[in-house]
Amino acid sequence: MKDEIRITAADVSALRSPDLFSAWMDRMPKDRVRKVFRLKREEDRLRSLGAGVLLHLALAEAGYPEADGRIRLGRSGKPFLDGDVPLFFSLSHSGVWAMCALSSGPVGCDIERTGRYRPGLAERFFTAEEREVLRPDEPGAKERFARLWTRKESLAKAAGCGLSWSFASVSAAGDTAVYEGIRYRLWDLEPPDGYAASAAAERTCSSAAPVLKIVSLADFLSPCLIKRSNFENFKSAVCHRVKEKGDIMFIHDTLEGGDIRSYYDRGWYPECFYLLAMLDYISRKNGVPLCDEFDDLRQYKLEKPAYPAGVRAISLAAGNDSALRTAEEQAIPEFKRFNIIENDVRNVV
Repeated sequence: MKDEIRITAADVSALRSPDLFSAWMDRMPKDRVRKVFRLKREEDRLRSLGAGVLLHLALAEAGYPEADGRIRLGRSGKPFLDGDVPLFFSLSHSGVWAMCALSSGPVGCDIERTGRYRPGLAERFFTAEEREVLRPDEPGAKERFARLWTRKESLAKAAGCGLSWSFASVSAAGDTAVYEGIRYRLWDLEPPDGYAASAAAERTCSSAAPVLKIVSLADFLSPCLIKRSNFENFKSAVCHRVKEKGDIMFIHDTLEGGDIRSYYDRGWYPECFYLLAMLDYISRKNGVPLCDEFDDLRQYKLEKPAYPAGVRAISLAAGNDSALRTAEEQAIPEFKRFNIIENDVRNVV
C-alpha cells in the first residue's frame, strides 16, 4: 500500500451483542484486551474494542495479519508497529463511531461529535488564522469548531507529539501545515451526520486525498461467529453488561434481544443457559416474575458442571476436589439449575 492512506470507520453499537463482543475479544492481542477491561463504562469499552477491530482488519487487508500484537509506544506515547511491519496507524473514536487510518508513513486521524462550540478552548488553542475561519458569531460555529479541532488532533497525531505539542503554535486551517520543519497535508473527511473527521500525513506520504470508508461492523464480525468464543470471556461480557446497564434495563434488553433463543438454536448451550440463568437471577433479586417464554429451556442443563476457570486452577494446584465441592455448595441456584457453577456475578472490574 505504498503512498496510500486507508481510513475506515464503523458504528460500534453492534458490539453490544455479547457473542460479538466475546468473539472479537478472543481475537484481540493481550494489550487491547487489558485496555478494554480496564474501562468502566460500556460505551468506552465498545469504542476501544471497535478501534482495535478496525486496526486488526486493516492490517490483515494490508497483508500483515496478527501484526496488531506488535504495537509498542514511542517516547512521546505514540503507538507504532514493532519489527518489520512498514506501516503506521492512527485510531480515534467518539460517540458510537471508531476510526482507523493506516499508511506507509506517519499518519493521524480524528473524529469528534459536533456537540457545542467551546469559546474557551478556541481562545486558548486556536491560532489567529483558525479563529478567523471559526467565525464564532455566525451560524454553524459548532460544526466549524469540531472540524478545526479534528484537524489539530490529526496533525498532532501524525507528528507524534501528542499532548506535549502546543496546539496554539501551528495553524491547521489550511491544506498544509509545517511542524518542526516537516510539512504535513490535511484533509477534511466525510463522516456520519453529527460528526466531524479529519486526517493528516507527511507531505511525501500521499498526494491523493484519502476517502473515509464506512463499514458495517456486524458484517465484518460475521465470519468470526463460525468459531466459538471463549466461555470465560462471554461470562465476563454478560456480567459487565449487568453492571453497566443496571438490573432492570438488563432484563428488558435481554428479553427484547432474542439472544437466549439464538444461542440455543446454534447449539451454544453454555452461553444460552448462562444468559438465561443471569436473567432469572436478576429477575428474582428485583422481584420480577420469570418470563415463561423460556420454560422449555429451563428443563435442560449441561451434561457436566461448568466451573469458573479460577476454581478449576485452584483445584488442580491443590490436587483434590475440595475447591470444586465448595464452589458447588455456594453456587447461585439459578445457575446451578443448569449445572453452571457461579457464585459471584457482581464483582467485576
